[in-house]
Amino acid sequence: MFNHAKVDFEDIRFDYGEWFSLKEQDPYKKFGVIPLLEIDGKVMSETSAIARYIARKYGYYPDDIDSQYEVDTVTSSIDHCMYMGAKAFWILKGDEKKKAVQDLREGEVR
Repeated sequence: MFNHAKVDFEDIRFDYGEWFSLKEQDPYKKFGVIPLLEIDGKVMSETSAIARYIARKYGYYPDDIDSQYEVDTVTSSIDHCMYMGAKAFWILKGDEKKKAVQDLREGEVR
């Protein structure tokens, strides 16, 4: 959205292994998660909240409440799928993992 809105920004990326040393430093330590967005000294976390913030700030979010609900429903569904995907690949083991992956593929996420 920043690119589309022609907003200058610094995109800082790092390897997975670097996260273990970075997460003990501010601002990562405060939030404990990535990605983070910093605008005018304010640091924000949570991917969907950041996306909605940027959408609202730069005119990509709908004006009427019914359309906002539709957008929020889609983003919440995506969040849920991302959570289930992470759960399937990082937490679950064996048959539970296989079942979770199968459920994701078949759209049976609960």
